Amino acid sequence: GLKVGVYFFTTAINETEAVEEASMCAALCSGYGINYPIFMDCESSGRPGYNGMSAGQRTSIIKAFCNTIKSAGYTPGVYANKTWLSSYMNVSELSGYKIWLAQYNAAGPTYKGRYDLWQYTSKGSVSGISGYVDMNQSYLGY
Repeated sequence: GLKVGVYFFTTAINETEAVEEASMCAALCSGYGINYPIFMDCESSGRPGYNGMSAGQRTSIIKAFCNTIKSAGYTPGVYANKTWLSSYMNVSELSGYKIWLAQYNAAGPTYKGRYDLWQYTSKGSVSGISGYVDMNQSYLGY
C-alpha cells in the first residue's frame, strides 16, 4: 500500500478558471485509485495578474478549486509555504481542506496555523532515486 495523491500547480486568476483546472485534474485522475488528497499549489506564478490579487480573491479561487475536487469524490488540499499561508490567503476560510505546509527547517515548522503535512526539505535522498527529492511528514493518519 503506497498512498497516491496529486500535486497540481494552479495559474487560475478567477473562480471559473479554478473550476476548469480542478475539473481537468479530477478527470485525469479518474481510474488511478487516488487515495490521498489532491493538493492545489497556489504560490507565485509568472502569469500576469496572478501575484497581485488580494488574499480574498486567492481564497475564493482556492475554494472553487477545492470544492470542485471534493464534488468529484476526492479529498482536496492546499499546498503553500509559511509566507503564502500567512499573508496571501485567508486560511481561516479553508478549514474544510487539508493543508500541506512547505517550510524547510530541520528543527520543526514555526508556522502557527493548522497543517496536515509538512514538507521539511527539498534536498532529501532516497535509495534508488538519483538527485534530490522533497521530503515530507504526513499527519493524516491514513
